[in-house]
Amino acid sequence: MRIEAVVINASPLITLFRSGQAELLPRLFTQIVVPEAVWQEVTVDEREDRAARELGKQSWPILAKRRGLLASVSEGIAKLRQSGLWLSEDVLRILKDQAGE
Repeated sequence: MRIEAVVINASPLITLFRSGQAELLPRLFTQIVVPEAVWQEVTVDEREDRAARELGKQSWPILAKRRGLLASVSEGIAKLRQSGLWLSEDVLRILKDQAGE
Protein backbone atom coordinates (compact mmCIF):
# COMPACT_ATOMS: atom_id res chain seq x y z
CA MET A 1 0.00 0.00 0.00
CA ARG A 2 1.37 3.39 -1.01
CA ILE A 3 1.66 6.07 1.68
CA GLU A 4 0.11 9.29 0.40
CA ALA A 5 -0.24 11.40 3.56
CA VAL A 6 2.39 12.19 6.19
CA VAL A 7 2.85 14.34 9.24
CA ILE A 8 6.38 15.72 9.15
CA ASN A 9 8.49 16.90 12.05
CA ALA A 10 11.09 19.65 12.03
CA SER A 11 14.30 17.66 11.61
CA PRO A 12 13.63 16.11 8.20
CA LEU A 13 11.97 19.32 7.02
CA ILE A 14 14.99 21.45 7.95
CA THR A 15 17.41 18.92 6.48
CA LEU A 16 15.55 18.61 3.19
CA PHE A 17 15.49 22.37 2.72
CA ARG A 18 19.15 22.80 3.66
CA SER A 19 20.20 20.08 1.24
CA GLY A 20 18.10 21.46 -1.63
CA GLN A 21 15.90 18.36 -1.75
CA ALA A 22 12.62 19.73 -0.35
CA GLU A 23 10.97 19.31 -3.75
CA LEU A 24 10.91 15.57 -3.05
CA LEU A 25 8.18 15.96 -0.41
CA PRO A 26 5.28 16.88 -2.71
CA ARG A 27 6.51 14.32 -5.22
CA LEU A 28 6.48 11.59 -2.56
CA PHE A 29 3.21 12.49 -0.82
CA THR A 30 -0.07 14.10 -1.85
CA GLN A 31 -0.77 15.44 1.64
CA ILE A 32 1.94 16.84 3.94
CA VAL A 33 0.85 18.02 7.37
CA VAL A 34 3.16 20.40 9.26
CA PRO A 35 1.91 20.78 12.84
CA GLU A 36 1.94 24.26 14.36
CA ALA A 37 4.70 23.32 16.83
CA VAL A 38 6.87 22.10 13.95
CA TRP A 39 6.23 25.31 12.00
CA GLN A 40 7.33 27.31 15.04
CA GLU A 41 10.49 25.24 15.45
CA VAL A 42 11.42 25.60 11.79
CA THR A 43 10.75 29.33 11.61
CA VAL A 44 12.22 30.40 14.98
CA ASP A 45 16.04 30.46 14.90
CA GLU A 46 16.47 30.28 18.66
CA ARG A 47 15.55 26.60 18.89
CA GLU A 48 18.13 23.84 18.66
CA ASP A 49 18.45 22.23 15.22
CA ARG A 50 18.04 18.47 15.70
CA ALA A 51 18.22 17.54 12.01
CA ALA A 52 21.57 15.78 12.22
CA ARG A 53 20.48 13.57 15.12
CA GLU A 54 17.09 12.67 13.67
CA LEU A 55 17.83 12.02 10.02
CA GLY A 56 19.35 8.62 10.71
CA LYS A 57 15.90 7.49 11.85
CA GLN A 58 14.25 8.53 8.57
CA SER A 59 13.83 6.32 5.52
CA TRP A 60 12.75 8.98 3.03
CA PRO A 61 15.85 8.59 0.80
CA ILE A 62 14.99 4.93 0.29
CA LEU A 63 11.34 5.74 -0.43
CA ALA A 64 12.40 8.43 -2.93
CA LYS A 65 14.63 5.93 -4.74
CA ARG A 66 11.91 3.28 -4.83
CA ARG A 67 9.50 5.78 -6.37
CA GLY A 68 12.06 6.80 -8.98
CA LEU A 69 12.65 10.30 -7.62
CA LEU A 70 16.32 9.67 -6.84
CA ALA A 71 18.65 7.66 -9.05
CA SER A 72 20.51 6.54 -5.95
CA VAL A 73 20.45 7.01 -2.20
CA SER A 74 24.11 7.96 -2.43
CA GLU A 75 23.18 10.98 -4.53
CA GLY A 76 20.74 12.27 -1.89
CA ILE A 77 23.16 11.53 0.94
CA ALA A 78 25.93 13.43 -0.82
CA LYS A 79 23.70 16.51 -1.01
CA LEU A 80 22.83 16.20 2.67
CA ARG A 81 26.50 15.95 3.61
CA GLN A 82 27.33 18.98 1.45
CA SER A 83 24.68 20.96 3.35
CA GLY A 84 26.53 20.23 6.59
CA LEU A 85 24.71 17.15 7.88
CA TRP A 86 26.93 14.60 9.57
CA LEU A 87 25.96 10.94 9.23
CA SER A 88 28.01 8.12 10.68
CA GLU A 89 29.47 5.50 8.38
CA ASP A 90 27.15 2.96 10.03
CA VAL A 91 24.06 5.00 9.11
CA LEU A 92 25.35 5.47 5.57
CA ARG A 93 25.95 1.75 5.20
CA ILE A 94 22.47 0.92 6.54
CA LEU A 95 20.78 3.36 4.16
CA LYS A 96 22.74 2.07 1.18
CA ASP A 97 22.09 -1.57 2.13
CA GLN A 98 18.35 -0.94 2.47
CA ALA A 99 18.36 0.75 -0.94
CA GLY A 100 20.33 -2.09 -2.54
CA GLU A 101 23.41 -0.01 -3.30
